[in-house]
Amino acid sequence: LSRVSERSPILNGLISYWKLDEETGTRFDSHGSNHMTPQGNATHAPGIMGNALDPGEPATGYTTGAPILIPETGFTVWAWKKLSDISARAGIVQGLRDGTNTSWYLVHYQQNTWRFGVRDSSVIADSLAINTTSSAVDTWFFVCGRYNPATKKAEIRVNNSAWAVANNALANGPLQTVFVTEIGRYINTYTVGLTDSVGISGRYLSDEEVDMLYNEGAGLEYPF
Repeated sequence: LSRVSERSPILNGLISYWKLDEETGTRFDSHGSNHMTPQGNATHAPGIMGNALDPGEPATGYTTGAPILIPETGFTVWAWKKLSDISARAGIVQGLRDGTNTSWYLVHYQQNTWRFGVRDSSVIADSLAINTTSSAVDTWFFVCGRYNPATKKAEIRVNNSAWAVANNALANGPLQTVFVTEIGRYINTYTVGLTDSVGISGRYLSDEEVDMLYNEGAGLEYPF
C-alpha cells in the first residue's frame, strides 16, 4: 500500500524560502516568486545544507529582492549564519523601508549579541529582542526571529536557546511597507560571513515548528 506524505506544518503561511545553493546568478525562491539578485562580490561556499551565500573578498556580496509585506498577525524569519568575524556586524536578512532604514532585521550585531528588530508603523520606535548566545567564527548558528501579535513584541532564538523577548512593545503594529528584502546584509553597509537557508513565514511559528527547523543542529531544508 502506498503512503501519502503528510504536509509539513511549516509550509502553512510560508511566504518565501531561499536555499541559496546557486553558485552564481539569481538566488531562487523555492516556495514563491521572490527571487534574489546578487550584488557586490556575491559568490558561494559550502553551507549547512548544500551551498551558502558568500560575501566574497572584500566582503561586499549580498542579494536583493522585492519588498515583502509583513502581516500584523505575526511573522517569523530564520536563517543559518556562519561568522568570519565576531566583532563585526553581520547582516542575516532584513526588510528596508527606504534606501537606508530597516522595517525589520535579523543580525549578529557584535560579539555574543544577536538581534531581531521590528519597526513600528509610526516609524518612531522598534521592538528589539537581544539574544546573548556566545558567538564564534567558523561555526553554523541557527537564528530565528518572530513577531508576537498578542504582545506586539519581537522575540529571537539562537540554536536551541531560550527565546529572548523585547522589553518594548510596538504601539501600532509592524511597519507594513518595505523598499527591498535583502539577505546577507545589515542596513546598507554591514556584510560579513556566510548565510544559508533563509525562510520567511507570514505567521508566528510555534516552538515546536522552530525546533523542527533547527533539527538538533542539522537544519531542515525545504519542503521540510
